[in-house]
Amino acid sequence: RVGTQQFVLPLPPNSAAAAAATTPLWREVAALGQLSLACLGASDGWRVEGDGLLVEFGADGALRTLQVDGETLLTDGPQTCMWRAPTDNDEAGGYAHLWRSAGLDTSRSVLEGMRAWQPLPSLAVITTDWRQVGANGQPHGTSSLTYMIHADGQIEVRCLMQPTVQSGSASEPPLPTLGRLGLHMTVPPTFERAVWLGNGPHENYPDRCAAAVFGRYSRQVRSLHTPYIVPSENGGRGGVQWLALTTTQGHENDEMAEFPERASHFNPYG
Repeated sequence: RVGTQQFVLPLPPNSAAAAAATTPLWREVAALGQLSLACLGASDGWRVEGDGLLVEFGADGALRTLQVDGETLLTDGPQTCMWRAPTDNDEAGGYAHLWRSAGLDTSRSVLEGMRAWQPLPSLAVITTDWRQVGANGQPHGTSSLTYMIHADGQIEVRCLMQPTVQSGSASEPPLPTLGRLGLHMTVPPTFERAVWLGNGPHENYPDRCAAAVFGRYSRQVRSLHTPYIVPSENGGRGGVQWLALTTTQGHENDEMAEFPERASHFNPYG
């Protein structure tokens, strides 16, 4: 294949595809079950329970438990991530040194506050506010994560990140340059197959994606890794609309997004 091009075509009227495109993502409220929201105490966090659903947040603000019908779907909840393993170009261009000097490679989230409420019997909302700092206290910004937990097991996560890009104080210098803004989470190792709708099948990034084709792809997570001679950022897929991680038993962990995704056996912080 020498080259390729894709075009967006209108959906045929009255077709199954057109009907699917207009189908609401969330089920009607009347069709949902009910949730119970309970405070476990100042030192224990919050718990949300429903029909086969169990979600627990620790007092540190982290999502500690996510189970559906007894199956653990998440072992470490979404956390803001401002670091990726530098590439050769990052090292040669000096960006990697600037990131490390700013403490982005040791960035951590410090909980500032956590709120929980239940606006509907079938909906619980938990919001956590964070301050991002490096190992030596370097200010990286703030973030807020809002979890909208639905009784049918779907969880909508909204993230607001505000990096420290300028400051009027010498003790709080601005970040020299932005690293990577994203979310990091850990799932059980049994979720080994990745299925996604987006650019593929090979890794692709904003500066090298002309050869990638938008489509639906399925790969083992281990095969998404690219073993560069010098270990660095790799395995990203851009333009992802949704990602599903599945087990050999058929259990599925779905994630809907509109930004680059990366599934890997390796932790970006080592």
